[in-house]
Order: sequence, then structure tokens, then C-alpha cells
Amino acid sequence: MAKKIIVHLGLHKTATTSLQDFLLANSAALMRQGVRYIPLPRMRTDVTPLFNALDKTRRNKLHSLIEEVGQETLLLSDENLIGTASELATGVLYPYARNRVQLFCEEMKDASITLFLTLREPHLFLISMHSEYLRHNDYVSFEQFLASFDVPGFSYRKVFGWLFKLPANVRVKVLPFEINNGGGVITIAQAIVGEACGPGSGIDTSAFPARKSRSAYTTEELDLAAEISRRSDPSMARFFLNALDARSRRFGETQFQPLSADLVSVLSGRYQEDLQQFSELTRR
Repeated sequence: MAKKIIVHLGLHKTATTSLQDFLLANSAALMRQGVRYIPLPRMRTDVTPLFNALDKTRRNKLHSLIEEVGQETLLLSDENLIGTASELATGVLYPYARNRVQLFCEEMKDASITLFLTLREPHLFLISMHSEYLRHNDYVSFEQFLASFDVPGFSYRKVFGWLFKLPANVRVKVLPFEINNGGGVITIAQAIVGEACGPGSGIDTSAFPARKSRSAYTTEELDLAAEISRRSDPSMARFFLNALDARSRRFGETQFQPLSADLVSVLSGRYQEDLQQFSELTRR
């Protein structure tokens, strides 16, 4: 079994696809330094379903898979390890993340584990999660999507406070998505590569993929999707939005911003408090 396991958990909508593309492009270089990166397609078919399972037989399969890794370090990355956008529509963000991650860490007690988590400005994260939900589900408005969710009371500390209580073999690194908060995608890539390979890896993190991951839909796109849903049915709106992504025919110049300026200010202030608290965890 790998002696070191690095798990990049997300969040969703924090350039995870670009990061996974970067790791895949550098998988041979990582392998030469004793790091085995499992590409996202295999993660989604072979690893993530076992990671998220509670059944003992399936957990044993996960252990067997990890034991087969012939490298010193195993690197995993999939935002679906902690949940999906659909779960947020139930009123709870990542409700199963704690059990999944804690169980994995306890079972892998003989390995040194590092968890990476990227946080993002809450109002932009929630808007992007609504767009992600619409890519996989029938159309609902932003208000319907978050009808059961306590938006004014949202705090990452409430969602991920359990990260402070993981076993002694686990280190946690929480990074901001925004450059102006000391983060950014290149900084995140450097942190993960540095953790996996140590200093002087020779992997050029500045050569990050230029391809932008799927962004939140514009006001114009959502207005047309809502009209299609009203005139036809919600599933047709989903097909329309997926077609925009697939054909690179995105349009509109108005950023979708359904939350009031006052609420955005409250969420941003609490986000800064969350980052401060998690920075103490990261320094441990």
C-alpha cells in the first residue's frame, strides 16, 4: 500500500477539471517521482463509488485497489468524493462528506494522508452550484434550488468543522480559490504537487491548462432556459443548457446575481472569518 495518500476533495466549481487535466498531463512526470495519479474517468468508475460506499465488501475492494498501487504516493482527485450539487437542493451542503472522509482516514490509518480542500466566495459558489445542478437535472429556478437552504446563515466552518477532528495520521490543507485571498489555481496546483513530490519536482505548474471549466450561466441564458421550461417542460431546458456547453455557444453578458448586495456582504465577511479559522488548521 502507498505510504502517503493525497486526496483533493474539491470544492465543486473551483477549477477542479482544469486541475485534473493538469495532473493527467503530468502523470508520467509524477510517476517518475513515485507518485501514482489516478485519472478522473477511472476515479469516477472504479474509486469514487467505493470511497462513498458503506458496504463492507465494497470497502474491501477499495482497500485492495489501494494495496495494488506500486508507488510510494497515491494522488486522488474528485470533487464527487464529498458529494454532488444535487444534494444542496435538499437543504444541506455535502451531508455525507464527514462520514465518507472519516471512514476512509480511519481505514487507512497506516498511511500518511493529506486532504486538500479549496473554498470559494459563498455567493459565487452557490450560483455556480445551481448551474452545475441544471446540467444534470430538470430546470428549477435559483430560488427553488435553495428553497430549503439557509443562505443567510451559510458558513464553511459549519459544513467542514469536522476537519478539525480527524485522526492523527491526517493533515488538512484548506486553500482559497481567489488570488486576492492568497489562493488561485496555480497556487493550488503548486501546493498539491509540492505535497506529492517535495521541493524541486521540476513540474511546471505555470503551464496550467488554458481551458476554462464550465462557468455559471449568464442571466440571459437562464432567462431563456426558464422560458423553455415554462413553454415546454423542465427537461427540455436541461437539454438546451447542455447543448450550449457542448457546442461552445454560450451567450449573454450579464452576470447572474440573484442575491442582494447586503447579503453578499454578510456572506463575504463570514467567508473571511472561515478562511482565518481554517488557516490555523492548515498550519498544523
